[in-house]
Amino acid sequence: MLISAPARLPGRPLTGALVGVIASAYLYLGTLPVVLLFHLLRTVTAPSLLEVTAVGAIAGGAARLAAERAARRAGSHRGS
Repeated sequence: MLISAPARLPGRPLTGALVGVIASAYLYLGTLPVVLLFHLLRTVTAPSLLEVTAVGAIAGGAARLAAERAARRAGSHRGS
């Protein structure tokens, strides 16, 4: 939700994907010390930045696309 919510704001799905990449990278770097601590304790393995940003791109693009479709659907219901 922290990735897809801001990704809904831009105008295009590609821009939403870019916002998703930035948001996921920011969250990844912010939580990295905790994840590394768990990794040192051998309880969790840390995902790579590439994996996290790829998921962020997919989440951001999908969120923007869903927002676009919802806006179209709401516009078509108003005309009815």
